[in-house]
Amino acid sequence: MRSCNILLIFTGGTINTIEKDGYLTSGGEEPRKKLVAWFDSHIREQLEKANLAEIKFSSMTPFEILSENLDGNYIKQMSDVVERALSKPNVLLDRNVVANNTNTGSNSCFYDGIIIMCGTDSLPFITSTLGLLFGDAGVPIVTVSGGRPLSDSRTNGYINFANAVKLIVERQHTGVYCAYENDGNYFNGVSVFPAVDVLCVGNYTGAIRSAFDCYDEPDPSVVKDRSNSPFNHRRTLWQKCKLPAVMHCPDLSKASILYLHPYPGMKFPRLQPRMQNYQQVKYYDAVVMDTYHSGTFPMETQEFKDFVEDAKAAEVPIYVAGVREGLNYDSTKAYETYGIKVLPPITGPAAYMMLWLHFAEKNSSAHE
Repeated sequence: MRSCNILLIFTGGTINTIEKDGYLTSGGEEPRKKLVAWFDSHIREQLEKANLAEIKFSSMTPFEILSENLDGNYIKQMSDVVERALSKPNVLLDRNVVANNTNTGSNSCFYDGIIIMCGTDSLPFITSTLGLLFGDAGVPIVTVSGGRPLSDSRTNGYINFANAVKLIVERQHTGVYCAYENDGNYFNGVSVFPAVDVLCVGNYTGAIRSAFDCYDEPDPSVVKDRSNSPFNHRRTLWQKCKLPAVMHCPDLSKASILYLHPYPGMKFPRLQPRMQNYQQVKYYDAVVMDTYHSGTFPMETQEFKDFVEDAKAAEVPIYVAGVREGLNYDSTKAYETYGIKVLPPITGPAAYMMLWLHFAEKNSSAHE
């Protein structure tokens, strides 16, 4: 029986909360132990028998926050932890454990897979970041969250975790994925999403969806062939967006991206640079416009035209995400007229994280 070594990275979120005085708060060790204990009693035996593997967990908690508190510093911490786990397997483990590793697979990483527990609201941003940085990793990296705390009988946190482990143990896929159960069916309701396809969860709903096609396969290890998709490989994705691939997570405080969503009667901020130490300093390095489902944005108002002129004067590029390939509405023609850069089919969160990574690295290099 082979060993299947899985690193669990706990970063917080609802899946790691407990109820206290009528409010949800970070739960520390209690939810983490509960999650693994549930797996041991309900799932471990059947997965190990089916795959002739002994599942071994290692875990670490670089930080513990709720989704609304995620910022660039936490994203970099998480990315650095994943990078070290992929490239230096003995950094996080006792040397004796590494020396006794019997995994003889072609993967050079000690771990057969990595699972990151995080918040559901931040899930698209975290998963996109991991996909952009580690989408060509030799092992599966899976993000997991819970729509409700583990103490709630309606939670999907346990099932999401079980299916992430299943995806890793079966050794059928590499790269970055999100495992999330939407409809309450054990295993069968879990969708497996490629990293940069994940859309933000909406208000009053706990559903996670793919921007393109949901993977509602009965077996989450059976992920549809996406060899023709621009998102199948990390480097291809950067190339499609005509940006140099970012290899390591930079200091994200070095860049600021304005992320806009459309709504009726939309108002736009001013983009003129501010004075700091007798020098002009940009408020933003770039703008990402997420669109309506039709790939459109409110562009006929004078406010929008002034906004575009502001951006040109401040030398702030504007990008638009959400425009599908093929037949589009007339209003999408205006993007070219205004000099707006249309990204290939990519979700808003993925576009935002891509540009944040890009400009942070660009600005960091400029100051070296």
